[in-house]
Amino acid sequence: MIYKNMSGRLGNQMFQYATMYAFSKENNDNDIALNFNHLENETFIDDLKSFQADYRTVQKEPTLNITQSVLLSFVKTVSLIINRLYAKDVTKRLQKISTLDNRLFKRFMKHGIYHVEQGYIPLQKSRNKNKIFIGCFESAQYFDKYRNDILQQFTPKQPPLQSNNKIYSAINKTQSVCITIRRGDFVDNASLKKRQYVCTPEYFYRAIKEIQDRIKDPSFFIFSDDINWVKNNMIFPTGTIFENGNNPVWEKLRMMYSCKHFIISNSSFSWWAQYLSRNQSKIVIAPTRWKNGYQNKDIFQPNWILVNPDE
Repeated sequence: MIYKNMSGRLGNQMFQYATMYAFSKENNDNDIALNFNHLENETFIDDLKSFQADYRTVQKEPTLNITQSVLLSFVKTVSLIINRLYAKDVTKRLQKISTLDNRLFKRFMKHGIYHVEQGYIPLQKSRNKNKIFIGCFESAQYFDKYRNDILQQFTPKQPPLQSNNKIYSAINKTQSVCITIRRGDFVDNASLKKRQYVCTPEYFYRAIKEIQDRIKDPSFFIFSDDINWVKNNMIFPTGTIFENGNNPVWEKLRMMYSCKHFIISNSSFSWWAQYLSRNQSKIVIAPTRWKNGYQNKDIFQPNWILVNPDE
């Protein structure tokens, strides 16, 4: 069994599942068990259920051997201590955890305990029957080998909504550019804003100019978790189309990845839109940093064109 207590919303869940899926292929173990009982926000749900992802849901951790139990308890205890010591300094907390991941916790992999909070660390095989995954695993390096499988796994179960036929038609007929503008808790939560608010309106304006310099007659499609604010406070080229903000998350993601090019925010949901694109010649514009403070550089992809949000 390959097991994980899931965290976050769809974008985070996709990183976790994709990593476990690739690991299952490498280790000939198709039993992926996900526990959604510990999601950190009561509004978060199992968003993967709307896609073709092949897993089963469970309510508790699998039975571990003595060595695994000791190591898992150690990882949880140390992580808890660091979280409490650096509760007001997220950058320091991530640095400490990442150092432990690279210097100590990666040694636990051979025993079936996989803890990776930030970045990419090669996953070792384990002879243990049950493997426990802990962390974010936010890097395509974990699963890029199986990208074609991942595209299928993250195809929505439901067909496109007929109410969106016009926007799909416009996306397909034009040099469509998906712009994802993340606001929500990135601007409403003071601590998150300090760490996560990277993509200002000026970043998007510069990114649009970059696209216009590279593509003839681009058409822009705006997606946001606060679409009304975007409409009322930002300026876009004539003919820009706004998604209404009322689509289910699986439909919104499909509309996004159906576009030919991308201007992304520093969000996992935005990341997956560009990754799931079928366009082999896509242009992806991204900010030069993913967070304010400690950086997960492994989340960046080599084909991206980076725009400084501060200039």
